[in-house]
Amino acid sequence: MLIVGLLHRLFRDRLSRQRTVKARIVRKRDSTGENFTVYGALGRRHTTFFLLDCMVGGKVRTFEVSPLLFDRVREGEEGQLTYQGNRGIDWE
Repeated sequence: MLIVGLLHRLFRDRLSRQRTVKARIVRKRDSTGENFTVYGALGRRHTTFFLLDCMVGGKVRTFEVSPLLFDRVREGEEGQLTYQGNRGIDWE
């Protein structure tokens, strides 16, 4: 089951086609998580995820974005969002 979930995420976030839609940024947030590698506690590292909640087609969707894109946009801003799966790629 784990492999099926990983494959689904890969196809959704990396192999699906890019789309550009009108959107409005509802909220910006960052989330820090802890990742474990195959080495257990010795391979522990912290990762920060930069997230944008956007109103797209009447629904709020969350996109993970790069730190550069995260810093470039403001809450309440309207524009064109380019995304692939749950990854925000560009904002114009």
